[in-house]
Amino acid sequence: MSTLRELHDQSMDFAEMAMAAQMRGENEKSLELFRQALAFEIQAAETLRDQLDIEPTRSILYRSAASLAIDCKDYRQAEKLVAMGLTGDPPIEIADELRDVLKQTFFLHRLEVKGLELTANDLTLSIAGEDTGLGIAPSDIVLDRLSTFKTLAERTAERKANQPYRSAGQSRTSSKYPMFLKAFSPGSFVVTVTIGHPRQMALPTFEELDPAVDIVKEILDCIELLNRREENALRQRIPDPAYFNNFVSLMNKIAPDGESVQRVGFSSIQNGVERTVPLLRRQAEISNIPKLSSGEGEEWGSGEKREIQGILRFADAVKDEKAGFIKLVPEEGKPVRIKVPQGMDDIVGPLWSQQVVAIVVKHENIYFLEDIRRAD
Repeated sequence: MSTLRELHDQSMDFAEMAMAAQMRGENEKSLELFRQALAFEIQAAETLRDQLDIEPTRSILYRSAASLAIDCKDYRQAEKLVAMGLTGDPPIEIADELRDVLKQTFFLHRLEVKGLELTANDLTLSIAGEDTGLGIAPSDIVLDRLSTFKTLAERTAERKANQPYRSAGQSRTSSKYPMFLKAFSPGSFVVTVTIGHPRQMALPTFEELDPAVDIVKEILDCIELLNRREENALRQRIPDPAYFNNFVSLMNKIAPDGESVQRVGFSSIQNGVERTVPLLRRQAEISNIPKLSSGEGEEWGSGEKREIQGILRFADAVKDEKAGFIKLVPEEGKPVRIKVPQGMDDIVGPLWSQQVVAIVVKHENIYFLEDIRRAD
């Protein structure tokens, strides 16, 4: 008969093999290995089931078994194992860890009920600069970039699903690919996001892959093209002008400004290997990338460039047009009407009724929007 130590060691061996398989993308194999690890850990914990005074060993084994049950997606089993661990007299810190496992079980169970699951491929967003410190940063710097990344992920999902660019209305992918935040990590400032997705769902061109994982990969691939200044290759990758303009505009919002934010980077696990992609170009440089105005790849005007500051009071977009218009009301002078390339609505919309600075190019008596941001 195997001893408690032998059972626990066998469980940990299977758990290590399961995590290695998971890193390689072998999800079915990983799940089976986690199940074997769980079976051995339950046996180990059950040897102390009625020995309530053997602490902290007893509660640690039940906590470990409950965590493995979560890895197996057996949330009901996880609840039972946590309950067994708490029926003894665990140390305060182990009891708190058991309760944390139970909270995680409730959260994941709710996702399962809603038909969602979390991808194992998380993405970390790191921000560093004069205004950021060890695990602390101004909320607007972080939250603006997280909100922009959420929009970027939704737009990428729509593009890869071959959906026409959506100029108005709610995203049809936001409920299918919800973004979750994990605990903030100390560093310059690092936050981990993960994209959920409906089970057994694939994008039309990526049936073989986890669609949520592929959204992350697509974003990182496009950022690398942006870093290398390969705009032509980026246009080939994103041939639809609206999606191209949208990607460039959103990346401009996420990019470092060179002052309060000096570095922005992304890390993820791709095919079992950590992939880190810093966003090397700054906002001022990305904003100069010419926008596209039609399916033929025609660029927006290349005339006189100027800055206009005012309150965004008016916006108009007519269905099926290639562009909409905004109107800025300066403190002095007449309102200025500006033509907006399709794809920049995600940038313009959140600035409604705010004091903004617009970078425009004048061409044939028409102002074309190149960039827009909140005024300092």
